[in-house]
Amino acid sequence: MSGITKGKVLYSDAVTSAESFFDEIITILITSISFIVSVQLIKTKSSPVLTYTRKEYLKADFPIAAIGEKKVYSFKIFEILEKIADQQKIDFIEYVAYEKTLENISNVTNATVFENQDTYYFIRKVIAECYLTYYEKIKDTIHQLYGTDPLHWPSELQFARVVRNAFAHHTIV
Repeated sequence: MSGITKGKVLYSDAVTSAESFFDEIITILITSISFIVSVQLIKTKSSPVLTYTRKEYLKADFPIAAIGEKKVYSFKIFEILEKIADQQKIDFIEYVAYEKTLENISNVTNATVFENQDTYYFIRKVIAECYLTYYEKIKDTIHQLYGTDPLHWPSELQFARVVRNAFAHHTIV
């Protein structure tokens, strides 16, 4: 099985609460890391994560590979969870963009690999719901800019519509 890993650093930036997709990114990150840690805790009856120092937590990141791009966006998740635990408002999420590389997933240190349909279903539902929410948020803007006929939209938006329809009609496996 191959996996996507991080190559050289390309740049760093932050997603701010002013971005239209901010809530969806937060939802995906929090849900995904909570899911991974919970599964690990249930499976092993303990978790190395529970014994990390704050310094080790700050190193923890959550990489998301960009489809169609040669980048991996790596988000520092501990700061998000720490702010939630301290009941602080999250105004931005820092990330680092890395060059996307491929390698055998078994060689990736601390990689969590889920290979059963129930797990894929959970992950797919979270990502699909976030995608659908975001698409619906921007649909009126798309119609204002390009009209209601998808054939007149830029190819990226036509593709986004196809993905939206696949998620909405449960045709993505």
